[in-house]
Amino acid sequence: MATKTLMTLKEFGALPDDGLKHELSEGELVTMTFPKLRHGLCQNRVGGMLGEFVLRNDLGVVCTEVGFQLGPDVLRAPDVAFVRKSRMPDLDAWGQGAPDIAIEIVSPNESAADLRVKVEQYFKGGGVEVWVIYPELRLAEIRKPAKDVKVIEAEGVIESDLLPGLRLALKDILP
Repeated sequence: MATKTLMTLKEFGALPDDGLKHELSEGELVTMTFPKLRHGLCQNRVGGMLGEFVLRNDLGVVCTEVGFQLGPDVLRAPDVAFVRKSRMPDLDAWGQGAPDIAIEIVSPNESAADLRVKVEQYFKGGGVEVWVIYPELRLAEIRKPAKDVKVIEAEGVIESDLLPGLRLALKDILP
């Protein structure tokens, strides 16, 4: 039986920059490949539209691929994140706790099991909503901690209880 080499968040923070994207999941180093163009376009669109709404209404910050410490040895970087103004993090550090909304854009090689773990970690870290966008399936899921899942199909609109008035047409997000 193979054993996993675990590391602390402090050890993770001391890793040299190797040009790859890494996260830390329960002490396990997770290395991800560079996303494909469809993923990047989707990330840019949802981040831009959400960011514009949040900025216009002075609600907080929207960022992409920023680390959030979700537990002692858990550091995740959602594709897009929203943090309410009342919870503004130190801009020179990783976010403490989950963003209010974590948005994950699912790549074709991402396993359902890995995605499930990531979503659970966001909620354990205090996240309020997780949006999971499936570009190839042309749908999105809005998940909440109580296991509520709202499925948005290609012609549907993403709305959030945290952002009254926000209406993002999924067809405008998906390339």
